[in-house]
Formats: sequence, structure tokens, C-alpha cells
Amino acid sequence: MTFYMVYLKYSGLTIKEIFVMHTIAPVAQFLSTACLGVITDKIGREKTILVLNLILSGATMLAMVQIPCVNLPKIAVHDLSLYHYDENLTWATDETFMCETFDIEHCATKCLNWTNLTARNNDPTNISIVKVANDFKNDNEMCSFSVNDSFQLLGLHQDKWNDSCKLSCWWTVHDCSSSAIERYSLVLMYGFLVVIYMVTFSNCYRFLDVTAAYLVKKHNADYGRIRFWGITGALVGPSLAGLVVELRRRLPSRHPEIRRRHEIVQEDSHTRQIAKCLFFFFLVLFLLGTSWACHDLYKSLLLIELGTPTYLYSVINIMNSVYGLPFLYTSKWIVRKIGETNIFLLALLAHAVCYFGYSYLQVAWPAVLFELKSILTYHLLWVAVISYCTSVTPKGLLATVNTTAGSIHFVIGRITGGSLGGFLMSCFDGIVAFRVMAAVDVAIAFFYGLFLYYRRRNLLNKPRTALQVSL
Repeated sequence: MTFYMVYLKYSGLTIKEIFVMHTIAPVAQFLSTACLGVITDKIGREKTILVLNLILSGATMLAMVQIPCVNLPKIAVHDLSLYHYDENLTWATDETFMCETFDIEHCATKCLNWTNLTARNNDPTNISIVKVANDFKNDNEMCSFSVNDSFQLLGLHQDKWNDSCKLSCWWTVHDCSSSAIERYSLVLMYGFLVVIYMVTFSNCYRFLDVTAAYLVKKHNADYGRIRFWGITGALVGPSLAGLVVELRRRLPSRHPEIRRRHEIVQEDSHTRQIAKCLFFFFLVLFLLGTSWACHDLYKSLLLIELGTPTYLYSVINIMNSVYGLPFLYTSKWIVRKIGETNIFLLALLAHAVCYFGYSYLQVAWPAVLFELKSILTYHLLWVAVISYCTSVTPKGLLATVNTTAGSIHFVIGRITGGSLGGFLMSCFDGIVAFRVMAAVDVAIAFFYGLFLYYRRRNLLNKPRTALQVSL
């Protein structure tokens, strides 16, 4: 995914088209992931579903790179000279151009003594000019133009004229050879493949978590250390991709402690408490996912505007994985010391700091430091999420809760984050959008911190139960 958004950008898709695709795709992601989660709990074949999604995502990406680039209609600028004909009182040329779009932008007359040059539309059926530039070399001269159906004549009447006058016009036309239907078909093909790819790619992450959770439980392993080796392997792909692009241009042993809760005597009270914990847990994940998606989708566009070199772009995307490696290896101790819900709070603040930092960038290299936020917003966050899910989920629902958590953060969060970010960037610009998101994260962190404070203070005054989780 390091160069995914960059590839879509340079394939010719507009920001609006990319935004629409990534607004529609998460709906299919959420529905497919939820259904597959339920199916996995029923049949217990999480490995098979994971492998199928891996194959489909790879095949979809291979198909995507075979589609031709979607080119926008080209614009050409021409210099057209019109000569005066005494018998017609017009300026004309033998040059013709068969196209519906014909925009005159600038004209300059070489006549020396004209003072009152005016224009008259002799033919009411003439096609209108989209834009008229009233820029002449002589003082106080103004004109407007209309063009007949053959795009040959410009009808002008004047108070004073000279046979030797020559009027030169610079006019802009759109490339008529570009087929709108062909481009529309290519955009639809890209959109279809983007939806399939995002669905299968998301499912790979979700069911990798499910498979890892089952294996961790079965072999009493450490989930954080499993992610350590997985992310270490994932570093190879972006590094090699960035290296290839640059060269072409130039020429597991322990399981995290899972606190088993004793069953509560009353079944109804037990169920209500689980539901309450999961509700607030999913709400926080939704807010975190919104912040993550907005930054993940639109930081690439901000870096492109700064003219980021390919090698530096690769480094920025690699470092968010490198920073997390030492913390993943000791994630069990860190999560136990800090607490899952405190990590959720710190992740919100880390998002805010990163947004503020990106909004003040003048050059791209400081973004390498801002990617430190991934330690809290991704690596430790997801270890805490898996640990929390395993702690509060009843037996037989682990896959459903895990996939739901992943869908809320990575799918629904992508819908809201992508929509909110796209709206802000279309109304303002990237700098304003990132500062607004930073302010929103600070506000959410403030109210969430107050919620945790009062909840924990109330819990101190009540007898502890088996399912009291400090969220």
C-alpha cells in the first residue's frame, strides 16, 4: 500500500474520482468482512479464507496495473493569424478546426492608428466563445468575438481601419480525439478493481489477526512478537519498490497475558456488562479509525505537493513500521504497564500532533519524524485492541468481535475519514484540513480523558466484578 495512492494519482484519475472510489469501497469491505467473520466462527476455517483473500488481492492488483492510464483531455494552444479583406470588412483565415470547443484567449492587432475597434455578431446562430480576453497592444482597444459554424471567420466592424492590418489570435482547443466514453469505461474498470482490491486487502488484515489470535491461544505465544516478525518482513516490500523506482529513474515464544475473567453469577448482568464494554470500545475505535484514514489517504497528496523525492517518500512510509519494531517486541510489558484504554487515549493525541506537524511542513523530510506517531496509533494500538478483544469476548465469538473491531477501525473509519478529509480538502486545502483534524482529535481526547477519569473514580467506590474493564 506504500505507493497505492501515488499509483492511482499518476494513472490519470482525478482526486474526486479517487475519493468516490474510496467512499464506495468501504461499504463492501464492511459487509464482506462481517459476513466472513460469522462464517469463520461457524466453520472454523480461518486459514482457508485468509489464503483465498491473499490470492484474490494479488490477482486484482495484477489486473489493475494492466489497465491503460486514464488520460484527461489534452489542451493545445494555437496561433491563428486573420487577415483583413476590404470587400467583406472582416478578418478571415483558411484554417479550419473541427471541434466543439474553441476558446479565444488573447488577440493582438498590428494596426498603428486604430482607436475604436468594436465587434458585431452578424449571425445569431454563431457558436459562442467560452472566454474572451480583451488584451490588445494598442491603447483603449476592446473587442469581443463570435465564431461561425465552420470556425473560420471572426466578424469585426470598425470606425477606422487599414488594409494592411493583421489580427493575430491565440486560441485554445481541447483534443477532440480523446473519447469521453473510453475514459468513462476505464474509470469504471479502475473503480471495480479498487473495490475488489480494498475488500480482499482488508480481509487479509482482518483474518490474519483472527488466525494469529487462534494460534496465539493454541500455542501460548506472544501476539506482539508475532507482529514484530510480520512487520519486519513487510519492510522489504516498500524498500525494494522505492529502490526499483529510483534506479529506473536514474538509468515467537510467549503469549501476552490475558486476564481471564471469572463468570458472573447472574447471566443477564454478565451479558449487559460485556455489551457496555464493547460499545464504548467500538466507539473509540471508530474515532481512531476516522483520524487514521484521513491521514493515511491524504498525506500522500500533501507530500506530492511538496515535491517529495521518490526515495524520501519510501523512507517516510517505511519508518512508520521501523519505529514500531522495538515496541512490538516488548509490547506485552508496555500494554500491561500503560493499560489498553490509556493507549487509546494516547493514540488520539498522537494523531493530533502528527496532523499539526504535517500542516506546517515546508519541506518533506521532517515527516520522517512525525511518523513516530505510528508507535501509538498503529503498533501498540492494535496489540491493545487484540488483547482487549480476547479479554472481554465470550467463547465462540472471538472471530466476530476481532473482525468487527478491524472493520470499524479500518473500513468504517476509512469511510468517515475519507469523506471528512475529502470534504475539507475540497472546501479549503490540505493545510487547513489537517489543522481541523488536529483540533478535532484534541477535542475528542479531552472528552475521552474526562470520561475515563470519572469512570475510574466511580469504580473505586464500587466492589470490583470480574468484567470491570477501565474504558
